[in-house]
Amino acid sequence: MTSQPESTPRKMYWSDDVRGTRRCPDCHVRLVPKPQTYLLILRHAKYTATHLAGSAGGHFCPACPVVVLDRKQFDDYAATSSDARAGSSYLAPGLVDLSAVPEDKADLPFDELDNPLPLVMFTNLQQGPEPEDPALVSGDPPLRPSSFGRRTRSASLRPPICEGERVP
Repeated sequence: MTSQPESTPRKMYWSDDVRGTRRCPDCHVRLVPKPQTYLLILRHAKYTATHLAGSAGGHFCPACPVVVLDRKQFDDYAATSSDARAGSSYLAPGLVDLSAVPEDKADLPFDELDNPLPLVMFTNLQQGPEPEDPALVSGDPPLRPSSFGRRTRSASLRPPICEGERVP
């Protein structure tokens, strides 16, 4: 079994939802820990910040396109971020394929026009329900509850959510 390239779309699970990081929840093959870069979106009240998080918290299946993220490591990263506040929450919508960045742009910041972020979204992100009150629409995605604050969820127009997410 060989590992798949960074550009392979994957299904993502949180370690606390699938009883750890030892076995793939889909095919039961032993997972392989691998450092990777992830997009992390932190939110506190109406303030949202994006971070690229280099983390060893990803455990990849060599047999199928699955990654299990170590919940504690991501909680710790989010809690120590300069944007973290009590009551903050976060979302990890995908991993960043740094091998897709052209060599001549490797030292440039990511932007929408000249150097877009090569984000590989997790395949089990799906559209959430329509909000009941249109006045609540903010366009912000719901965020993963974190251990450093209470759970929060912003109302939004059909936001992406992970299959199996616990929503307060």
